[in-house]
Amino acid sequence: MVARLAIDMMSADSKVDDLISGIALFLATNHAKLQLVGNSELLNAALDRSEHIKPHRDHISIINAEEVILQTDNPLKALRHKRNSSTHIAVNQVVTKAADAVVSCANTGAYVAICKYLLKLVPGVERMALMGSFPTYPENHDVYIADIGAGVDASPNHLLQYAKMGQAYLAPKSKRESVRIGLLSNGVEKIKGNMLTQAAHELLSTDEDINYQGYVEGHALFSGDYDLVVCDGFVGNTVLKSCEGAALFIQTTIKNALQASWIGQSIAYPLKTVLAQYGPKLQPQKRNGGLLLGVQGIVVKSHGNSDAKAFANALGIAAHAVANNAIENMCASISKATMCV
Repeated sequence: MVARLAIDMMSADSKVDDLISGIALFLATNHAKLQLVGNSELLNAALDRSEHIKPHRDHISIINAEEVILQTDNPLKALRHKRNSSTHIAVNQVVTKAADAVVSCANTGAYVAICKYLLKLVPGVERMALMGSFPTYPENHDVYIADIGAGVDASPNHLLQYAKMGQAYLAPKSKRESVRIGLLSNGVEKIKGNMLTQAAHELLSTDEDINYQGYVEGHALFSGDYDLVVCDGFVGNTVLKSCEGAALFIQTTIKNALQASWIGQSIAYPLKTVLAQYGPKLQPQKRNGGLLLGVQGIVVKSHGNSDAKAFANALGIAAHAVANNAIENMCASISKATMCV
């Protein structure tokens, strides 16, 4: 199946040329049809400037959009008063089945509101969640966290639904029991947690459809002992940005230490070679792209300041979700009586 991706090109803090470079990186290893939504004159000029995109021009079409949702725009005002925005039009491509998925760098509040309004919630879902991945110590294993910022002030039942939606994305129905699910808390003892986590713990513990492993402390996120960890969006977004900041701090500290003396400079190249296999784990760009769970369409949120590598990763997440029938799996997991449309 060739994925058809609608891409909101105008709402990022990054330059359009950076997003075009990301598209070229993505198309170098993926076969997909891309619909770039935005100012057609600007987009055509950016495509013409890119040498790397030329071999892929046949896979790209442009849909003109006159308005842009800014990172500072109020979500409700953007939803109501910028209906000709690149974000609205890109999401609507999924609504009309002209595209299989949408990717945008738009401000999270506006993007989530537009997706909820146009795509509608999966029957039975009360609250959407953004799900992203984190590296772990074991090779070739990621841990996923939901919610990382689609909303705040979740209820215990919302956290249970995040677990079920994430589980449906991560494994086919026959292997759901293999998804190890944890609940983020400030300790593993039963007396730990706040009112939300304690109530959610009771719900998760008694649900026979999930493989719940109990409370997870922050340091255990990277242990490889869990496949999915659920939490409130306020907490999840704080964890995400703290981890990104920590990764940048570690990279910068190592770089400064190596440049500070001739000894550091002499070992820099061999150290770089040794760390080449593991270095990508510390690169936030390799983790860019959150999947919006709970709406009737595949929606990926990319960072507003995405560079080429980060944007290529977000496009890859969208293509992977299309190939794995993410929405059908979610509907089967959450909706008992009503089919998704």
